[in-house]
Amino acid sequence: MIKVYIFNPISKIWIHKSPFLSITSNIHYADFLIFEQNGDPISSILYIKKLYSKYYLKLIFILSGDQNHFIDNISSWFSCSTLPNNTLCKFQKQIFVTNPSIFRFSNPSIQLNLHNPRSIDIYFKGSIWDGLRKNMKTYLEKYPNVIIEDYSSYWNWRCEKHRTNEEIQEKAFELYNTLLHVKLSLCPKGNGNSSMRIIESIACGAVPVLIDDFSSPYGYDLSKFCLVFDSKKDSWESIYDTCIQFIHNTSTYNSYRHKGIEFYYNVVCCDFTPNNYYDYYDINTILYGSSSFLISHLLTHFFRTPFYDFSI
Repeated sequence: MIKVYIFNPISKIWIHKSPFLSITSNIHYADFLIFEQNGDPISSILYIKKLYSKYYLKLIFILSGDQNHFIDNISSWFSCSTLPNNTLCKFQKQIFVTNPSIFRFSNPSIQLNLHNPRSIDIYFKGSIWDGLRKNMKTYLEKYPNVIIEDYSSYWNWRCEKHRTNEEIQEKAFELYNTLLHVKLSLCPKGNGNSSMRIIESIACGAVPVLIDDFSSPYGYDLSKFCLVFDSKKDSWESIYDTCIQFIHNTSTYNSYRHKGIEFYYNVVCCDFTPNNYYDYYDINTILYGSSSFLISHLLTHFFRTPFYDFSI
């Protein structure tokens, strides 16, 4: 049994799923120390590394952001970064993150119905800021049946006062109910090098559209069920034209939908039980794969010891 000390209680969400791990409140007895948080809180990371320098070899960081400068050659680092291996540290693994609410919403009987009418060709709802997202909105919203909703006010709403789990989940469900009517879901990069919207989209039966996102979380090739574009090579006009052609190719479109839904249910959530999760008790709550399969991926990389036969 491996004993771990956790800095953030959200780590309990997945640690309890492993028969190989137990949580200890005594840092001296811990085999590993796990710091898990949304974003890349560099000041916190440096503080922890300094404060717990005597446990340096035991430190593991799980973060959702896109840190892009070298950290060290000792600690393990998990993030959405799409940078080459060893760019951040010696032990580096790319993960994905998603909104925990999607696990409470998703229902295979809804998403697997390929005959369910979808009236919106291309859709996005989220914060719009300068750069990629602003260009996306400027160039794509002029086309017919493309809906891009600027929801930059969300975080002001979220942070202006304490929001209950029910309130936050209801906001997420509003988006998901719309995604059930969407064919292609734009998933531009967020605070990290990838987007939470990818997993949300496939769970709702929409095909994700990735722009400048070449991630391969856990080594999976997302291009098998996502459209992937490079804004340095693909004009917005060509991106739109390719998307519309894709939609009209019914067999290919349905194949991508099936593969995305299968990935969600067979890999991402798998044996996940929604009632075991406490959504958003911490504003930093994120999920990066809830199934025992993906947790085994993490454990194997954490401790450099195989916990699962990934050839299965």
